[in-house]
Amino acid sequence: MQKVRFVNRLLWVVVVCLCASSCAISSSDRRPLLNYLDATLAPTRTASRWLAAPVALPVALVAAATDAVILHPFSQIDDAWCDTRTAIWDFEGSSDFRKVLLMPLSAVATPVVFSVTWLFRASFDVTDSVVETSSDQDGGLQLEEADSGEVGQ
Repeated sequence: MQKVRFVNRLLWVVVVCLCASSCAISSSDRRPLLNYLDATLAPTRTASRWLAAPVALPVALVAAATDAVILHPFSQIDDAWCDTRTAIWDFEGSSDFRKVLLMPLSAVATPVVFSVTWLFRASFDVTDSVVETSSDQDGGLQLEEADSGEVGQ
């Protein structure tokens, strides 16, 4: 009986480690608030770091939690919508009859597919499907969809 419990616990540890290895927060690109704090408020001297630790550690934990729970999931909404639109609403090359038949099914499936892709993107480090590129004409940023070959790499 003890051996079965040990194997179950070991299996859970392996599953948690595998899931955490591709966690979105483990990537520095997915932690804007924590990166900002590191760049602007981190002391350069070792003694200063030790003196600031009682304040810096709780602030860093709050910043990491904010990145994980609010900022990163919010930043993945546009990518989840692009995935949903590509998977469900891309009727390119279809006949008008097929578009009419698929429209109600797409409308019903949209909230489910969007929710699943958004939760997946918020939990794991997935390459963005929307690429920001600079525009020579407007001087601003335009959002362009990435090629299907770039998504997921």
